[in-house]
Amino acid sequence: MKFAQTSAFFLAIVYAGLGGAVFAACGSGDAATASATPDGAAPIDGSTASGGDGGDGGVTADGSSDASDASDASDARVVDAGSTMAAQVLLRPLSPTGADRFFGVTYDAQNRIVAVGQVCPEGTGGDCESAIARFLPDGSPDLAFGAAGVVKRNLAAGTSGETARGVLVTADGKIVIAAIGEEQGAADARERDVYLARFLSTGAIDTSFGTNGVAVFNLAPGKLVGTAYKTDAQVGLAADATGRLYVSGSALAIGRNDSDFAVLRCSADGVRDASFGTGGLFTLDISNADASARTLAISPSGQVVAAGYMTESGGAIVPVVYRLSAGGLLDTSFGVGGVFTQAVLAAQTEAYDVAFQGDRLVTNGYGRGTTSEEFDYISLRITGSGALDTTFGTSGFVRVDRNGFKDQGRAVVVLADKRVLLVGSGRATANDADGMLVLLTENGTPDTALGARGQRLFDLGGTNDTLSAAAKSSDGLRAVAVGTRAFLPAAADAGVDAGTVKDDDGALVIVNLR
Repeated sequence: MKFAQTSAFFLAIVYAGLGGAVFAACGSGDAATASATPDGAAPIDGSTASGGDGGDGGVTADGSSDASDASDASDARVVDAGSTMAAQVLLRPLSPTGADRFFGVTYDAQNRIVAVGQVCPEGTGGDCESAIARFLPDGSPDLAFGAAGVVKRNLAAGTSGETARGVLVTADGKIVIAAIGEEQGAADARERDVYLARFLSTGAIDTSFGTNGVAVFNLAPGKLVGTAYKTDAQVGLAADATGRLYVSGSALAIGRNDSDFAVLRCSADGVRDASFGTGGLFTLDISNADASARTLAISPSGQVVAAGYMTESGGAIVPVVYRLSAGGLLDTSFGVGGVFTQAVLAAQTEAYDVAFQGDRLVTNGYGRGTTSEEFDYISLRITGSGALDTTFGTSGFVRVDRNGFKDQGRAVVVLADKRVLLVGSGRATANDADGMLVLLTENGTPDTALGARGQRLFDLGGTNDTLSAAAKSSDGLRAVAVGTRAFLPAAADAGVDAGTVKDDDGALVIVNLR
């Protein structure tokens, strides 16, 4: 394998622990939207082909009610056997009829929840904008932030291309978000750039950042390859101890038709850092294969690790985890030449997210052993030297299947006691997706404090629900996962009127860890 590098509408459903009590208050309406995929109109691989990799189905087994008739108490279902962790599901629509989706989340020093995503207007062809919502620790809107707890900002005028996925809170309480959006003035409307924006704690734009609060980065020129337009993509955002900002994504390789993994580094004020990689950008090519880049993480000591996956020439999809030096070069003491890539399951193993567990790494994604199998969560543990850690789970990985149907992992959080929380979507039936959390012990065995087999489904109220990101509170008492209540097209969803698609809504799941 060859590597190359160049340097005010709310609906709340509350779970009351084992009692399974359900309380609901009506809010958001149902209307046609631009997309029924919870990952938004623009896929995160840099192409503009239709579709997404968002939620895929399941019925709840955790004490929730069907949000299509949330007032019907008889619709409450049984809590997962053995669950001792109280949890809340909170729907947080950001517009009355548009598509509202959360893709990223963090906690600030006051244990307030800061979620980021997008708001897209009803109908097709509308101009999506980035959205930030801040919540108090109990999940109620923080009315001191923005307008009723929400800030909307159109970073890139266009159509459905703008999608914010990254968010962090700086040491002085400012909020930085990262998004992909339309390149202004481009010859092709499908061209995308990376956008960073910084906001004050009040929600006002911080004009000392970038240019009037926004910094724009063109990683590489895009172009049409076959039927797909390949261009820049953004997925992850992180900061090191000095406040420098790192963005993970992908960029079209110069002179070729495939995309490379990419990490961009900027100063705390949004200026490209020329001391990193080549002009502030590191790119990684593996065998001229397209990069499916996902998130990145930075250790307390400053190690930069990024994750994703790629398709090998034989067709197998393999995870890609790589580590960089402080100067933006591959750390050759890790894996093979700085890269871990191994076909853990024969057909497909994806790494969507990565987190540090001491000096080791834990991933979450999904995969399958053969193309005839359904997807399951796949979590790997990788040693500090970049090898599969065979002391984790079974021979170095954990495969989580809810009930024989499609389950897709997307985020991972390592708790203070080194337990592992996996986040994504799962299903107990073939045609209805719910958010799903999985709790593992430090070494990858199921922790049944969360539920039977260490699993718990959360019905967000749609047929295509998913949880996309997660974070732990600074006091260690809670974790939050964010995602989208979404609906399949009418033909696949008996609960939707013929010929219509219901609007998506942002959602939170808050879990008490003690």
